Amino acid sequence: MDDGGGRRGAGYLDHFGLRASPFRSRIDADAFFCGTKRSATLDALVYALSRDEGIVKVSGEPGSGKSFLFRRLAGSLTNVVRMLPLSDPGLSCDALLRALAARLSLTVPEAGGDALLGTVLGGLDEIRKRGDRIVVLVDDAESMPAESLALLCRLCDDGNDRQHRLHVALFGTAALDDCLAQCRTRAPRLRVTYNFALDHLSPGEVGDYLAHCLDAAGYDGPPLFSAAALETISRAGDRQFRRINQLADRALQCAACGHATRIERKSVEAAMQAMSLAPAACRRFACNVRMLSGLAAAISLCVVVVLGVRPGHSLALAPVAAPVASAMP
Repeated sequence: MDDGGGRRGAGYLDHFGLRASPFRSRIDADAFFCGTKRSATLDALVYALSRDEGIVKVSGEPGSGKSFLFRRLAGSLTNVVRMLPLSDPGLSCDALLRALAARLSLTVPEAGGDALLGTVLGGLDEIRKRGDRIVVLVDDAESMPAESLALLCRLCDDGNDRQHRLHVALFGTAALDDCLAQCRTRAPRLRVTYNFALDHLSPGEVGDYLAHCLDAAGYDGPPLFSAAALETISRAGDRQFRRINQLADRALQCAACGHATRIERKSVEAAMQAMSLAPAACRRFACNVRMLSGLAAAISLCVVVVLGVRPGHSLALAPVAAPVASAMP
């Protein structure tokens, strides 16, 4: 999806009285949506990272709003701790150490390896002695090389359960659990103290979310999306922030092209057609067909095993011979 200030969204701004595109792909931290318990999760994250809690993990499926929460958390910690966001998780060990050193204004040797590690560890210890709290935020942490993730966890731990050199918040999908399991062989003391799970928007929250985005973009008027339009967006968008943003943005364009003052179902359906997006009902039907096909194959295999019939042999019964008439004496 193009950025809200880009070419595509500009056409409907004046039509709906908006100062910016409300459904741009990267929402400002100040426009953070507090629904789906995100406000409580944000408060809990700030609390955990403001204490000596080590590593916390935030997991959720794609489209559940992890990156939005990541940016909002980064903006919420600046007055409390020294915050180091890492939006590029694909860093090698040396690159990770140099990135941390640059953020902390540490002078490091040109050589990498143990010399670089020792310099960074010493700098972290000095910063902690001054009473500063360092928090490292990692987005898409499941994409981080296992050795780099293990190194970050080792930097966090100094062997004292009550004190940590730095504090780490890892944001990722469910695959992050497997990555952490692999890291435990390199960092045996690795321990995640808090786990936060993000859910997709519920059907009832889609309307609140769209209204929130419109309000942040300067909309001042009656509800813009009809109930039917909201229902269609909720179903077709699979309750994912990214897809809902794309659908809503396209629906605004379609409505503006038709000089409509409200978004109805037909505008959403036109947006779906423009995006080559199948209705949710069609996707569910296709999924059910695949499930039924797999179930039928499994049942057939069970029949073959139980009856002892080898593949390629017919299960048809042999024809019954006609009875032979007995000869009359």
